[in-house]
Amino acid sequence: MNSKEELDMLATANPQINTAKGVLLKMSEDERTRLIYESIEKKERDERARTKAAMKEGITIGTIAVARNMLKANMSTNEIVLLTGLSIADIEGLRYELLS
Repeated sequence: MNSKEELDMLATANPQINTAKGVLLKMSEDERTRLIYESIEKKERDERARTKAAMKEGITIGTIAVARNMLKANMSTNEIVLLTGLSIADIEGLRYELLS
């Protein structure tokens, strides 16, 4: 049995292998398609890494949004730190973003 037949057989038996087979076939179509696919994959990996890093630090998107609203309401840095758990550096970074 050759590799294509083996791959087809495995793809039939396993949905994940079938998905991977589809991706490989799509990528091999042409250089432009492969570059687009790689760009999308990189963007998704970067986003997952940023989300994971934020979660690891205990910072959620909601917490950041709340802190921004507190800054807009002219609450003090110390109050925001106390209520959100963010660091002073985090709050000052958000303040700088809002002023930019």
